[in-house]
Amino acid sequence: MASPDTVVFLGLGQMGLPMAKRCIAAGFKVRGGDPSASARDALTAAGGEAFASGSERIACRRRRVAAA
Repeated sequence: MASPDTVVFLGLGQMGLPMAKRCIAAGFKVRGGDPSASARDALTAAGGEAFASGSERIACRRRRVAAA
């Protein structure tokens, strides 16, 4: 399970990736999932930890914040 200082993004698209990068810059540990390998690679390049599998997404759940 992610620690309280970890932010998890489910979706690294037009909103998710920029928000994830801002969280990394603010000092948070960031994990993110997306079906797109290029989106996951961009998160990793920014200093985050990426995942693709559904089981990893479920394991990260503690609190959820959704943006639509």
